[in-house]
Amino acid sequence: MPFKATCLNPQAVRRAKVGRGPEEISPLVSASKGHSRRNLRRSREEQWTKVAEMAALARAAFVMVGTISVAFDGPTSPQRVLGDAQRGAAAAGARALYRHQRQ
Repeated sequence: MPFKATCLNPQAVRRAKVGRGPEEISPLVSASKGHSRRNLRRSREEQWTKVAEMAALARAAFVMVGTISVAFDGPTSPQRVLGDAQRGAAAAGARALYRHQRQ
């Protein structure tokens, strides 16, 4: 089972590089404005800037596993979530998106 580090910012990616050495990193993005402010303490655009920095730091060292979450603002359009997934995949240099089904 791969070891994954959840990373909120570029500093966390740098720590993961010198730590135990996870195989995967998971940069977080909130699909809603309220969740982003409450959970990440920054706007969605500010977090996407951080995700781009994290992707640049992680690209050669880790597999990037995307996480998009919404907890506070109620329903979020599937189009927004799909757009976020595509944006995250592009930042990571991915050529394809896939949905992992838990067993």
